[in-house]
Amino acid sequence: MTPIAASRETHITGFPLDPSQANESSKITADDEKHASASETEPLEKTTGESEQTQAVGLTEGELRLVQALKKTDTEVRAHEMAHITAGGQYVTSGARLEYRRGPDGINYAVAGEVSIDTSPVPGNPQATMEKMRRIKAAALAPASPSSQDRKVAANAAAAAAEATTELMMLRTAERTGSTKQTAGTTTKDAAATYAGMAEEVTQQGTLLDIAA
Repeated sequence: MTPIAASRETHITGFPLDPSQANESSKITADDEKHASASETEPLEKTTGESEQTQAVGLTEGELRLVQALKKTDTEVRAHEMAHITAGGQYVTSGARLEYRRGPDGINYAVAGEVSIDTSPVPGNPQATMEKMRRIKAAALAPASPSSQDRKVAANAAAAAAEATTELMMLRTAERTGSTKQTAGTTTKDAAATYAGMAEEVTQQGTLLDIAA
């Protein structure tokens, strides 16, 4: 297993409105340093009000279609990130960081997002590591439509869980082997002691017989 030098974080992201709008910050990345983002952590609930309807007045048909598409994407991105957060539980290290696109109505809509999650193994505890990695995999695949990067995070977590499982099996095998050797050693000592006692008894009996003769 990889030694722990520092907390490792993976950023599980949402998806952009259009693939052509994707950039490096909208993809899942995994590194050994804590992620720093200029965007602020945002609440995932968004309310629409009368002001949005007012701002939509005067837009062309094409602009209205774009606004509807942006609203749909905003809803999907927020639901996507909330699924990651809910499934990740205690291993999620930040709220959702959302990226926005301003619509023709002047309103900012979320078009991508990310959630940081701790993917470091538990030092010296393969059992706990295995359970943690299974939780991380579940968090990565929690959204209704996991992205390719979400699936990559899930695959890495599955590999780490398999590695931890192998280490756990090796430790248990070593413990059983050590216990067997200890039992065998004790049995040999007991047998040797029994034999020595019998030999001493025979010697004493022979001496008594000699005296009696």
